[in-house]
Amino acid sequence: MRCFLYIFICMQSVGVFCQNPSIPSIRIFKSDRSIITYSLKDIDSIINISIEPVKLTVELKEKYNPSLECTGKITFNGNDSITKFGFCWSKTENPTIASENMYCKSPDGINFSGRFYTMTKNTKYYIRAFAYNQTGISYSNQIEETTLNSDDIKIGSQEWNQKNLDVFTFRNGDSIYQAKNLQEWNELSDMYGGKPSWCYYKFDEKNREKYGKLYNWFAVTDSRGLAPNGYHIPSQQEWINLISYLGGEGNASLKLKYPSGWDWYTGDNSSEFSALPGGYFNPHEEFYSGLDYIFQGEGQHGYWWTSSKGALNMTEAGRPVAYNLNLLSGHLGPIIRVVDFWRNYGVSVRCIKD
Repeated sequence: MRCFLYIFICMQSVGVFCQNPSIPSIRIFKSDRSIITYSLKDIDSIINISIEPVKLTVELKEKYNPSLECTGKITFNGNDSITKFGFCWSKTENPTIASENMYCKSPDGINFSGRFYTMTKNTKYYIRAFAYNQTGISYSNQIEETTLNSDDIKIGSQEWNQKNLDVFTFRNGDSIYQAKNLQEWNELSDMYGGKPSWCYYKFDEKNREKYGKLYNWFAVTDSRGLAPNGYHIPSQQEWINLISYLGGEGNASLKLKYPSGWDWYTGDNSSEFSALPGGYFNPHEEFYSGLDYIFQGEGQHGYWWTSSKGALNMTEAGRPVAYNLNLLSGHLGPIIRVVDFWRNYGVSVRCIKD
């Protein structure tokens, strides 16, 4: 005679059956789809399973700049299904979910990881993992880590500076001319030739902290070296490599852009490149639209010189190449374009390590 019995215990489905009455057994179908078989003589202990707090651990996986990446591991689920889990961190000990936190997903229900992008440089943080089951929230051990204090970030095999260039001398100490108004800029250079020079966006030093300086092409290519020792101005190919590593033009822009400062389509800055929309300076626009339009693109476009002249992609042969991280509306969202400019345009510079 065959008999079938089904029992449900807490969050686990338990199927009890006896194909052979002389060897009764109980089979537990756990929430993680694993199956455990017991003798019915152990049924009392099975039915009396208690729900306990989750046990879990946290470890540092990688230091970036300035973010940290950690891994968490659930070592005991408390005999219950875990509803959600993640990390929390703060500058004081024993962070909780009331501190900064993030929820995570796990491929196996046990291991998970997360990278924390809201950290500041050279700062000590305390980090814990957390998880929920029916008993409530449980926290892991606490670790403490100090973030890096550097302006360089590694993206693939490249190391980029995290800020726009902000120097007023060449590598050998010679000064670079500053233009404080349009007249001075035009006296220093035109589209065909001139002296290396720089200015602030809208000639206003208040923009220095956000955008650095805008340089003309003659400063970029000067043999005395605009980039500091150990760095150089990236070529167009180096920009292409960067964009390719980050998933191509449509994907890279989101990863390069700082989360604030853009008018729309903000990025997640997952590359930590921290691109800001500092616009550019077009002295020729005075003749077409007036003085109010010689500075363009703030809030919507970021432009950076390369060390290359045109003839790659859509650029005009012989004209200097720059990259434009822009904000196009529509289904394409933000994308990256390669553009060519006249030599006396004022454009930001981002350096890369030799």
